[in-house]
Amino acid sequence: MDIARKEPEKIICGDSVTWIRSLADFPAPVWSLAYTLVSQTLGLAGITINSSDDGQDHLLRITSAQTSALVPGLYRLLGRALDDSGNVITFFQSSLDIQADPATVATSVQGDTRTKAQRILANILSVIEDRSKGVVTSHSNDGLNLVFKSDTELEQMRQVWQSRVNNELAQERRNNGQRGGQRIVSRYTRPS
Repeated sequence: MDIARKEPEKIICGDSVTWIRSLADFPAPVWSLAYTLVSQTLGLAGITINSSDDGQDHLLRITSAQTSALVPGLYRLLGRALDDSGNVITFFQSSLDIQADPATVATSVQGDTRTKAQRILANILSVIEDRSKGVVTSHSNDGLNLVFKSDTELEQMRQVWQSRVNNELAQERRNNGQRGGQRIVSRYTRPS
């Protein structure tokens, strides 16, 4: 298995994560690295990851036990270089998505592995199905209440949320090294 050469963009709870950082300005063993995860939704500090030397590179590991203890959500990943003289330099800041472990997620609403956009789209499609059986002006499903004034408004919402779901799926395919499935269409004409 190849070790990543950059910080992770997402972590699934229960997974082990390893990466190497090469920093010409902060070579090991003169400098060490410390990354801190802070929950952006809860404001809680998650974990601190300290590097070990790998030649002049920095090897970083997060154990399965550490990621299992994290609450899924959006985190801030902060990277700092430290030396023996007490110098601390922040060199990296980014958002990091911590996702629930799909193998241990219950089938409750909280354990629903669909994205928010997928759940909302499913609710909208459920309203459309209910409307085909008769007139419905509101719908409640899994704690989400949807109220629509017209079929046009319902169709507009379906299009918006279908687009969001399609974008999420395309991004997931790109993250997995596949084509995103989106095309750019152009048409050429001769000037008259």
